[in-house]
Amino acid sequence: MKSLVLLTNLSLLGFVCAYVYTKSQSVLRTWYWPSLLLHIFSGLAIGWLYTYHYKEGDTLVFFTEGIKLTTLARQDVEAYLTFLWTSEGPADFLNSLYYQNDRALFMVKLTSFANLLSFDNYWISSLYFSLLSFFSSWKLSTTLTRYYPATKAAVTLSFLLLPSVVFWSSGIVKESMALATLYYVIHVFLIFYKESKITWYRIILLVVSTWLLYTLKYYYVAVLMPVLVTAILHQQLSKRIATDSFWLHTALWIFIFLSLSLSVTQLHPNFYLDRFLWVLYNNYQDFISFSQPGDVLLFPSLQESWGSVVLLSPWAFISGVFRPFLWESTNAFQAVASIENLLLLLLTLTALPSLRALSRHSDRMLLLAAMVYCFTLCTFLTLSTPNFGTLIRYRVGFLPIFVFLITASNPLFQKSINFLSSHLKQLVARKA
Repeated sequence: MKSLVLLTNLSLLGFVCAYVYTKSQSVLRTWYWPSLLLHIFSGLAIGWLYTYHYKEGDTLVFFTEGIKLTTLARQDVEAYLTFLWTSEGPADFLNSLYYQNDRALFMVKLTSFANLLSFDNYWISSLYFSLLSFFSSWKLSTTLTRYYPATKAAVTLSFLLLPSVVFWSSGIVKESMALATLYYVIHVFLIFYKESKITWYRIILLVVSTWLLYTLKYYYVAVLMPVLVTAILHQQLSKRIATDSFWLHTALWIFIFLSLSLSVTQLHPNFYLDRFLWVLYNNYQDFISFSQPGDVLLFPSLQESWGSVVLLSPWAFISGVFRPFLWESTNAFQAVASIENLLLLLLTLTALPSLRALSRHSDRMLLLAAMVYCFTLCTFLTLSTPNFGTLIRYRVGFLPIFVFLITASNPLFQKSINFLSSHLKQLVARKA
């Protein structure tokens, strides 16, 4: 029976992967299978890491809790469906659940869907999450290269192959679903922004994706939606402005963004103006208290004031993107992350001269939107979750976009790609 279930699931997933490949006409088609396999192996590696090395972790708890739901589904379908909708059910079942937090419990519900298909096989369930994350990244990547074909290499690295992002957004982890939904929302936004129209089925999927993202990572939505809505409103308003002044349009963009950001404070209790700074500061203190000294970012001057947050924001952004530095690494995983961070720092420094051309770019306000999103989300994530391990996972919500920004027009990156491409062609020619 287990062999039949395994064969059925692998055949189904293999067919879907092959179907998507045959239908794709993207310039990225060469990278389809390598990036797909990278996502699959990353999801399996997550499972192996927590099963055999740490011997515990959220991914394992999500799976085992999901089994409780699939057991309930096989015993009482009505009770299972009721629990999915209301989180209510038999007392003995509710008492057996490990998670009581709504967001974690929601991930357990999602895991139960994969478990039903896999007959409670962790590795097959992991494949479903990894492939969902991959397909969404593929969708966004093909959309970006359709509108910006010159950025093919930057898109490939940023959204398909970036090691830390692929690793931490594969398998049975919240980041898999969060990044999948985030990418889809951006994919639909880009289509509307560039074509000023959107199909009804994309609207439905957009609403579902936004709801899923909000339920899993509401703080992603709190930054993302004001940025996207601001970009659309500015696009419409700019048509009525006679001047093409970069600074005037930037001022207008910022004004719209700040106005919309105030409305976001009503999106979740943690964002209420009289509560936000308290939540941020206390989260910071909590992480400091349970983290090892070498695993935490320290901001001694952080206080419950906007002045403190504003003054710390540049260093918080730098820390969130580029730390741990090589000399700060205390274990193998931090060492690997610090090497990636060092490369990001090099790419960022070599990309700075291209900022001078920002004011002349045809989509300059869209680039501004991407920069504001990365800076805002990174800053608040770093200040509220200053643990290296946690932050490396959480930053998958902005890091691909940031890497795209620093590589799309980066001369060093382009020269490196050309160098590798020419040598690879020579190597292939010699073997042929």
